[in-house]
Amino acid sequence: MMKLTKSGLSCATKNQLITFNKIPFDHHVISIRIKITKITDILAEQIYELAFDGHSVLTECEKGVPYTVRVWWVQAESIVGFINAYQKSGDKKYYEAAEKVWEYIKEYFIDKRPGSEWFWDLNADGTPRVGRPIVEPWKCPSHNGRMCLEIMNRLADGK
Repeated sequence: MMKLTKSGLSCATKNQLITFNKIPFDHHVISIRIKITKITDILAEQIYELAFDGHSVLTECEKGVPYTVRVWWVQAESIVGFINAYQKSGDKKYYEAAEKVWEYIKEYFIDKRPGSEWFWDLNADGTPRVGRPIVEPWKCPSHNGRMCLEIMNRLADGK
């Protein structure tokens, strides 16, 4: 829980109170950061409740109809998002969701052919969509590579 006071920003976390009162800061920046934190907490919960199906994350939903094709970058970024939510909240459901998405990626998204990459997208049954390139100017290993580096960094000290 963060609280903005005249003397600074106080942040209470797990039986610990940290006050940043000796560091100059802009009250507007802190206020925006608090608002963004609330928004990202809500987003994480909504994605967990509405888009996570127990093994992967839906890409989108239009007029109440989910698009059942799974896209590589959505799965990669959902792991980062779930780990972020876990580290912010301590709620293990987010960590477990990240693990389940990773298991899904290993089982279905990673193309097992030598020298290959992740499939672009998968049908609802986990089979790769026909005719999609493995790599092209829009589909490259940036999201999956970023996810791996981000998670290795975040979990390096056992957080």
